[in-house]
Amino acid sequence: MNNKGQITLEYMLIFFISIILITTVVLPFLCEEIDTVDDIKTTMQTKAMLNELSNNVNMIYSSEYGTCKNIAIKTPSRLNLSYTQNGSRNYISTYITLNNNSRRWVGVEVPCSISFANKPNYRYTVVKSNWWYYNTEVKWIKSDDGSMSININFK
Repeated sequence: MNNKGQITLEYMLIFFISIILITTVVLPFLCEEIDTVDDIKTTMQTKAMLNELSNNVNMIYSSEYGTCKNIAIKTPSRLNLSYTQNGSRNYISTYITLNNNSRRWVGVEVPCSISFANKPNYRYTVVKSNWWYYNTEVKWIKSDDGSMSININFK
């Protein structure tokens, strides 16, 4: 009878030691991995959103002046979208703040210049976090000086 009590006590001791090891060693690594997966998820969702915008810009660009299309876009996080030009290449891009407070550039190439908010000289815009923009408008517009761009207006 005494041996059974000792065996039970030894099993309980081993169990509690293993629980302590798991919580002190494995759990911190697991939390880091969860943050990494969350960063990858946000980056991929942002890239998918920018690809959707780029595909619609390509479609409008291949159409004639005045073409307009309304689309629904969901933003994965609060973003500062901007149009940048690097040499002869045009980009819609943003920076994502990761869980370790570093920043990552995410962008897609577009065939022409882009403006925002129905203003030909607006080259950036801010969109809300986790928000559906159901009536996002993509259309050709002309500025006062005669230059044309494709405008993205988040409504």
